[in-house]
Amino acid sequence: MYIIEIIPLISIQQNQNRIFSFFHAENLPAGSLAQVVIKGKKTKAVVINSQSIKLLKVRIKKELNFELKPIGKVLEINQSQEPFDISIWLPAKKEAPENKKNKASESTKNILDGYLEKLAERKAVSKAKTYMQETAEPYLKYINWENETFEEDMRLFWISASNYYKSHTHHNFVKILEWIRKKDSLTPKQVAKLFNKE
Repeated sequence: MYIIEIIPLISIQQNQNRIFSFFHAENLPAGSLAQVVIKGKKTKAVVINSQSIKLLKVRIKKELNFELKPIGKVLEINQSQEPFDISIWLPAKKEAPENKKNKASESTKNILDGYLEKLAERKAVSKAKTYMQETAEPYLKYINWENETFEEDMRLFWISASNYYKSHTHHNFVKILEWIRKKDSLTPKQVAKLFNKE
């Protein structure tokens, strides 16, 4: 179980807290899009933080004086490895609006438009990343993995492979994978060096 902190994509008065806490059965990466219920209304929200409830159990018992609600629905899971910038979802200080209703509506539209634009960019990146992963997966069996460091080495492989894929052609990427298959005994660190030196 995880405590999920979100910023709803609705207009909220400046003197009110914009960050809300919910719970969810699975971890949600920052930047994911979810549907939650706030003040009885369903709304879309951006995930900004996720922590295991086991780590927070003592603090929760001491600090929370209300019951956490569940995330209603996960709409989009952020697959990007880029650091999530929370500042783009926090409103800058503004002068008092002449027409609060119109300003609030415009602010909500701008927030949602901004998120949808970034979501489209992430989907394009995710599509390329999925293609890269599907291409590389059959070659993983040719790498000499160690049980003790498997997770760390696998993370190193995907980061170095992804960085290479971003700045090279798919053909060049496959050429390196074929070299890995031909050697059939390279360690993950040796494979990472192949991607990094190109």
